[in-house]
Amino acid sequence: MRLSAIGDVCHAAAMVTRIQHHWPSAEITWVIGKVEYQLVKLMPNVRFIIFDKSQGKVAVEALKEAVQGEVFDALLMM
Repeated sequence: MRLSAIGDVCHAAAMVTRIQHHWPSAEITWVIGKVEYQLVKLMPNVRFIIFDKSQGKVAVEALKEAVQGEVFDALLMM
């Protein structure tokens, strides 16, 4: 596990909480690593898509399938 990933998830979790506070009806989808997911899996009203980069192209294809047909208003890359 990258220790920097823990910090990134903590910062992103704070941002998600603020978004939920200001826009309670926002639908949030978070693409997250399988280890990092364990830190935030209990966050309410967040759809998590777990991305296992160790699976390489299989993970990329699974991600594409998971979001196929979805429309997003914004993308935050953190």
